[in-house]
Amino acid sequence: MSEQNFEVVRTTCEGGRVVVEMNWSATILLDLPYWDAGDRIRARTTAVFEVSEGKIVSQDSYDCYYTADA
Repeated sequence: MSEQNFEVVRTTCEGGRVVVEMNWSATILLDLPYWDAGDRIRARTTAVFEVSEGKIVSQDSYDCYYTADA
């Protein structure tokens, strides 16, 4: 992939948990199911970080990819 972009839509913090909702896009460099090389791929993604003593101790990501028709 090339030309990756992240647009932060919303952040939420409670205790030691930080949630970041983002729109993500990139250009595909090889053929994949649903996309051809050179296509722009898009996803709505959410990253959940657990923070302890000022350090990230875990991260989970949840992605929802748009197909070419969306």
